[in-house]
Amino acid sequence: MVNKEWHLKNRMPKNASFDERVKWHLEHEKNCSCRPISGKLLEEMKKKKLSFKLLEKALAKSWRKDTCYPPMRKKYTRSNPAYGQCHSTALILNDYFGGKLLKVKFPEGGGHYWNLINGKEIDLTRCQFDKSQKFPKPKIIGRKGTRGTKEYLILKKRVQRCLKTVNH
Repeated sequence: MVNKEWHLKNRMPKNASFDERVKWHLEHEKNCSCRPISGKLLEEMKKKKLSFKLLEKALAKSWRKDTCYPPMRKKYTRSNPAYGQCHSTALILNDYFGGKLLKVKFPEGGGHYWNLINGKEIDLTRCQFDKSQKFPKPKIIGRKGTRGTKEYLILKKRVQRCLKTVNH
């Protein structure tokens, strides 16, 4: 579905740099569902070391008790570093690769977030659950339907520092 209003207000800059193109397309995916990021641009992003694997490693190095969802902190351990990290992790993956956010609420309480990017589900924190954990059908939610948290900002800064050390 085309978000005409967004397109009118957000034109791609003339002779856009790679970073400007990436930024525009990521914002586009958050605000309009008329088309996904092109395979060509995704390839360029990968060549620039913006891969899921690299981001996944940076996230895993950055997870700590202070980035865990606050109500879950008492049970956080370094032996399960992804525990309570799903919301902030899904937002950061969305920052870098766009797409949609998926959310479930479990009947017994609690919930989980992950990503849908170019039609593929990507869950970088699935490992926090037992392999037998059943998931209800997820809902696609917009970025605006999520909370921006202190934990997300802390995690984002750590990930950026981690990625800088890899790229330099």
